[in-house]
Amino acid sequence: MQMGEIIESTSIETLIEQIQARFDDIAEISVHHTPNASQPSFYHIKVITGSAKSFEQYVDITAADEIVIDVDGSKSLAAPFEVMASFMGPGTLQNARATTIYMGENGLGAESRELDVGLSILRKKSAGYCPICGENTEKLGDHYRENQDCRKAEQV
Repeated sequence: MQMGEIIESTSIETLIEQIQARFDDIAEISVHHTPNASQPSFYHIKVITGSAKSFEQYVDITAADEIVIDVDGSKSLAAPFEVMASFMGPGTLQNARATTIYMGENGLGAESRELDVGLSILRKKSAGYCPICGENTEKLGDHYRENQDCRKAEQV
C-alpha cells in the first residue's frame, strides 16, 4: 500500500455476511489473530466448507483492505486480513491466537457455536479479557499458561 492511499475497511459482521453469501455449506468460521487478539497486526479468516475447491483456497470476498472489530462502545481494532476456504476440518484449536466464531451443528467432535456467541468471545479477547473467567489480561497466552482451567474450557 502506498503512502496516502485510502484504506477501505469493513466490519467483521459485514465480512461474515459476505462469506455466508458466498458459500452454501459452512461448517466452521475461525479468526486467527496475530500476534494476539488485543493487538492484532493481521487477521486470517478460515472458512471450512464443502464448497471449497482445495485445501487452501484464498478468496476475495470484499474490496476492503482491513476488517474492524468493535471491542466495546468506545474502542475498535482494525487490521489487514485474508480469507481462506478449505474442505479440511472443522476443529480449529481455540487459544490466545485463534477463535472459532461459528461452528455448525454437524462438526464431528466439536460443539456447535452460534455466530453471536463466537463474536462475543472474540470481542472479549480483543478487549484483553479472558472469555472464560473475565480476568483482564495483557497477554491471554500467559493467562492460559497460568490458568489451565480457562485454557481447557475454551478448547471445548
